[in-house]
Amino acid sequence: MSKVIIELTREEAKLLYGCLARTFAKGDMLDAGEKVEKIIMGQLTEDSKEEPYIKETVVDVILKYNTNYGDNKICECGHPYYRHFDTYEDMYAIGCKYCRCNEFKEVNE
Repeated sequence: MSKVIIELTREEAKLLYGCLARTFAKGDMLDAGEKVEKIIMGQLTEDSKEEPYIKETVVDVILKYNTNYGDNKICECGHPYYRHFDTYEDMYAIGCKYCRCNEFKEVNE
């Protein structure tokens, strides 16, 4: 691991500390690194310390029907794989149509 030593003025250090404290409180480590780089390069000043938007990363996991999986595989609920999808709505994953099973889990034989 290499170390980089930089000299900051008191104002730059206060600005850096304030930006990092706010960023770490939000839990956005990538944003913190970007702000540190801007401060070091002299691109971030007291007047421009806040961005106009708060950036949030959202990850959606969408369960989709797999035509290669095998329609006749049986779920723990006792119903076949294809019954966990809506055949009238482009095979949208709805959970089992015949019971309260929300997610297909194959029975291990």
